[in-house]
Amino acid sequence: LPSGDPERTIPLPKTFDVESVTTSPGGRYVAFYETIYNPAIRVYDLETGKPAGSLTTEFGGSTSGNCTALEFSPDGKELAGLFNFGFAEWFACWDVASGKLQFSHEFAEKMRFKLGVTHPHPLQWFPNKQRWLLYGQVLFDRTARKPVFSIPSDSDQRTTRKVLDDTHITSIAGTRRRPLLVSLKFDEKLIRKE
Repeated sequence: LPSGDPERTIPLPKTFDVESVTTSPGGRYVAFYETIYNPAIRVYDLETGKPAGSLTTEFGGSTSGNCTALEFSPDGKELAGLFNFGFAEWFACWDVASGKLQFSHEFAEKMRFKLGVTHPHPLQWFPNKQRWLLYGQVLFDRTARKPVFSIPSDSDQRTTRKVLDDTHITSIAGTRRRPLLVSLKFDEKLIRKE
């Protein structure tokens, strides 16, 4: 890297979602969503520069849409994504080795617009792989296969939240003049009640 010379280049299709580009833990694989001509999630081996596989995407009878985010699980064995197909938004998770869809969930309306926020990390895994934080606000549970809790939004909509561990997230709170970094712990009883 000191010379700045490229070590490897991988030609990308003309139609891919920039927001979808993600790398696996350890940096061996890169994945992205190809949108129009042959819609699918493409996975490439960064060591060889060659395709490692693809995952089909079909939601609500449609095969084409766009991808807001893709993220590998902390162990690299699964890949989750947020997709906009038609008027609905979908959250889905695949087993990387088999390419099989583990589950998909359709949101009746696009969450990003419903929540009225944009988030720099729209999809985050919890380390135990049992939950995801969507758009920094919605807690999605693997067992329930649906959202189980919504974190109240910051009034000025600039909150950035990051998953810290299985029960904590960090959040930026306070005012513009006096911002604070806060660690928030989830109340499991409250989440189960919701």
